[in-house]
Amino acid sequence: MYCYVSEVKLVSLPPILCVHLKRFRNDDGFTKKLYDKVTFPETFSTAIFAAGQSENADCLKADEHYSLYAVVVHMGSTMSGHYTAFISSNQDWYYADDSCVQPSTWEKVQGTYGGYRQRSGETAYLLLYRKKSWNSSG
Repeated sequence: MYCYVSEVKLVSLPPILCVHLKRFRNDDGFTKKLYDKVTFPETFSTAIFAAGQSENADCLKADEHYSLYAVVVHMGSTMSGHYTAFISSNQDWYYADDSCVQPSTWEKVQGTYGGYRQRSGETAYLLLYRKKSWNSSG
């Protein structure tokens, strides 16, 4: 048995960080939608990546902060479905579905985490985070 250990060092992150959640898998030639629960934060600090790295290392700054501003959601199965989105503006959440946009909440965004109790098939698919400075409001 061989064990390979590799190291990934983050040096910087972009102003807009796109996180794609893999919600589909190929099983014996058939594509299957994955409903596993995937939680994600509304905000995070890059300190979670910089932990354990020395200050002098050429690595990610620990004082950068990101705020979630959009979640693309897929509902349906692998062969058919529909995409919608939750969008944050000035700390308020909105739900966009084709031509309709309505107020929403962070709790409803969290409803797209997935999990075995997910009945609607409505799962987060793409997360968009925006970098903000510690002292700024936006």
